[in-house]
Amino acid sequence: MEAKKGRWGFFLDPTYMKLKTSVEGTRSFRGPLGQRTADLLVDADMSMEQWAVDFGGFYELAKIPVGQDKDKMMYLDLLAGGRYWYLSGDIDVGLVLDTDRNQVVRNISESGSKQWIDPFIGLRTRFQLTKDLMTVFRGDVGGFSIGSKFAWNVSGYLGYSVSEMVSLWAGYRALGVNYQSGSGNSKFVYDVTIQGPVIGVGFHF
Repeated sequence: MEAKKGRWGFFLDPTYMKLKTSVEGTRSFRGPLGQRTADLLVDADMSMEQWAVDFGGFYELAKIPVGQDKDKMMYLDLLAGGRYWYLSGDIDVGLVLDTDRNQVVRNISESGSKQWIDPFIGLRTRFQLTKDLMTVFRGDVGGFSIGSKFAWNVSGYLGYSVSEMVSLWAGYRALGVNYQSGSGNSKFVYDVTIQGPVIGVGFHF
């Protein structure tokens, strides 16, 4: 969501992600001289939910004609804002140790969440190639050890206006973050890069 008046504007861009995986496996162990054996069975379920919400404002630094065509224009925007992160994870692990003499069963369930805000600054370039065709490129850096140690975001999109109110978009986005907190057994590290293609529909009012 984006609103603009004159050269000033603000934006809100939420991203939601949910990941889930399951692991099953069995491993056998044999003692000295093969006298005793043991089988370890592992059954684990892990899930994670994530919100990354961009918010802030922008200022149009420049509006530059490209060539003689009045429809061709380049816009340069300065961005400043924050990115709110929320992570929630669950893990359930079942362990079964089966030996020649007995069986040991243990279940482990843990859950937790983290949240923080990264300030960021960046630039966005918009090219109006024709009346209906446009491209948008954005890049920003943040964190600065206020939230995460360092975070970055780059994206590029190609858009086509179907009508005055509706546009179609396709592109690619990559988002990286390196966040650490705590120490020892309570240390938490989230150092990831999230990337992939994007398709969407825009509505203009």
